[in-house]
Parts: sequence; C-alpha cells; structure tokens
Amino acid sequence: KGMKAINGRWWVTPTTTACTHKPVLTTVATTTTTRTLSHLPGRWYATDSGGTTEQKLKGHQARLQQVFATPQYQPEGWDQLWREKATPWDLGKATPPLVQSFTQLSEFLATTPTVLVPGCGAGYDVVAWARGGAHAIGLELSDTAAQIARETLRNSKSSTQDRAEIQVADFFTYKPSFPIDLIYDYTFLCALPPSLRKQWAEKCFELVREGGLLYTLVFPIGHFEGGPPYAMSLDLVE
Repeated sequence: KGMKAINGRWWVTPTTTACTHKPVLTTVATTTTTRTLSHLPGRWYATDSGGTTEQKLKGHQARLQQVFATPQYQPEGWDQLWREKATPWDLGKATPPLVQSFTQLSEFLATTPTVLVPGCGAGYDVVAWARGGAHAIGLELSDTAAQIARETLRNSKSSTQDRAEIQVADFFTYKPSFPIDLIYDYTFLCALPPSLRKQWAEKCFELVREGGLLYTLVFPIGHFEGGPPYAMSLDLVE
C-alpha cells in the first residue's frame, strides 16, 4: 500500500514566475501564471495586474503572523482569519497550473476518481476538479471558509454541484467511509507547522487507496525562516 509515483517519481508542480514549462506527468515541471501567490520572506499574498494595495497586503500578512506567532498547530486561527477576511492566499479563482494539467489527467479523470482537497478554502479548486470529471471533496477546518466554499459550489454549474461537496473536519482526524483516489495539496502542507510534516505524510498514506496518487503544487520554494507559509522544497515533499 502506498502512494504511486508516476514513472518513478512524484508529480510535483511548483508555481513560480521564472519558468515556462507546462506541467507534465513524467518530470518535475513548473509553470507561469498571470495571477499567482507570491512570497518573500515574511510575506504571503495573491497578486495580479489590478491587485490589492501593498499597504493592505502588509496588513494581512502582519495579521497572519500575529495569529500564528508560535509554531504550534492552532486550528481556530484559520477560522478567525476567514471571519476577518484576512486571507492573502486566496486567489479568487481555481489555481491555473491545476486547470492546465487536466489534459494530462484525462484518462484518470475519465474514471470519475474521488479527489480529496484538504484546506480547500473558498472551494475554487474543488469546483475545478469536479468540472474536470472527479468527485471532489473539499475538506475545511474553518466553518466560515466552508460556508464560502459551499457558496462557490452553488454558483457553479449544476452538473458540478452533483460531483462536489464540502466537509468541515480536521485533516488529521478525518476518517472517510470511502476510498480516496487522489489527494491534492496546494498551500496546505506549507501552512502547517514543520513539526506536523511527518503526520501529514502518514495521514496521506492512510487516506489514499492502494495505488492512489498524491498531487501537490509545491509552494513556496525557498530557504527562509518562519511562516506560515513555511519554506518548501521538492526533496522535502518527495
């Protein structure tokens, strides 16, 4: 039992602005997006050509650091940030590299796999997986975020709603009554205190079916202290 490596390695797609290769299944790939999460040491925010002002971004980041001042697991902190709308990580739409990768996943998606999206936030990627053909389950610790995600689902097409759902639960204690074919991780692992990384890996192993997949967009890649988000690397995820 274990998570399947595609052609001998994990399919990991870091989001950067320095590379232009599209995601492929046979290698580590990167992509460029017109709207992406940006990171500098001590900062984490969504940007685009008409983005949020620098002052507001700094305020959100300062609040994030205030809530998570100690490197401990504080589940209640995320709901607090969603209530305050201090969510600099929220892109406001599905993650572009994920949507772009669906052409390489066509055979997999044709089987209507069950995909788990822990820390799904406003649910944009849950909708994207459902539109791609999967039965998508968004897992959220925050009641406020879950309400927003359900609204996102309601605003999507009816066919998508039939294949998507939002559940409020802690990833580390989550016990589904059905097999999971794929776990999708983006800005979830990097938000966890480093002390929980081993538990994250063990829980992924527990939840995914035999031969199932772990699909992670590795972000942010770099070497810096503090978080969230905490510094990530391809080797760390592998």
